[in-house]
Amino acid sequence: MGFSVLRMLFVLFVLSIVLGCAEDSPRTSPAAKKGGVGGNELPDFERLPLRLGLWKGQDLPPLDPWLLAGLKMDACVSRTYQEALGDSVALLIAVISDWDVSRLPHDPMVCYAAGGWQLVSESEEPVDIGDGKTIRVSLSTWQKEQHHIRLLFWYQIGDQIVLRSSDLDSLPSGAFNEEQPPRLVKVQLQVSLPGTSMTKLSIKALAREIGKWIDEPYYD
Repeated sequence: MGFSVLRMLFVLFVLSIVLGCAEDSPRTSPAAKKGGVGGNELPDFERLPLRLGLWKGQDLPPLDPWLLAGLKMDACVSRTYQEALGDSVALLIAVISDWDVSRLPHDPMVCYAAGGWQLVSESEEPVDIGDGKTIRVSLSTWQKEQHHIRLLFWYQIGDQIVLRSSDLDSLPSGAFNEEQPPRLVKVQLQVSLPGTSMTKLSIKALAREIGKWIDEPYYD
């Protein structure tokens, strides 16, 4: 898949947030600038390696500052990663501190539907990130006219994984409060279908590398 096509898909993703989730205005005071569950420092996502296992990354043009501010993102990393077979995956990592603690900001399941995409299938999948650790991810397929995409995402607060707004209620007591919610990390992978050999195992393999890096970050 060409770089221009991936960039187009990423722009469509951003527009689906802006047009489909405009109601996601936070009702909390500005959040602390560091810490997740337990006050842990976040990795420097802008230094996420371009080489992750068998995957090679390429930066996409950054979002305009006005759009970044409008989406309430403290930081945003947008890239493509390509595997040995030549298939490319668009990656978005967003760090959000100003958010309504009663619901996930920019929930893809809400935003894509509001943007005119039809949900074809959805499942919750485990991803082994090594050392006996496993994270949960949402894996879904969407259709809009002649376009088909596969979407994988998860939200992370410290070492806690959240996939739905209802998951927020089950977080450990004291994990956050409405006065000072922790920074929320959103990881989203997207690939165009059909016309690609990208399988569930392939996109989960990249999710594994990203999850491992978030758990134990290292820098080139």
